[in-house]
Amino acid sequence: MPVFCREIRWYMDIEKAEINDHHELTKLTLRSKAHWGYPAEQIKKWEKELTITPKYIAENKVFKLCIQGYIIGYYSYFKTEKNPVKLDNLFIAPEYIGMGFGKILMADFF
Repeated sequence: MPVFCREIRWYMDIEKAEINDHHELTKLTLRSKAHWGYPAEQIKKWEKELTITPKYIAENKVFKLCIQGYIIGYYSYFKTEKNPVKLDNLFIAPEYIGMGFGKILMADFF
């Protein structure tokens, strides 16, 4: 469902990620993590944990935020026995950090 963000004046879509989005989501995750100043060596150590695989998308709830067809962020969650759901990831492309997109994804999650 398209959403119009008045503050930014962009039309956005939040939709379920598709299996073939895994490469784009992984690249976004790594770029976003690096944005916060982690050394390249540390990012490399985390690369396996931060990789979004087709299996991960198939087995979890993954929603992407798109502007004009480009993925600029996403979040994912899964169900556990102790909690109804657990937020697993929430990443925004570095060039969009600080513009309110994280809040939009959190509002969609809740």
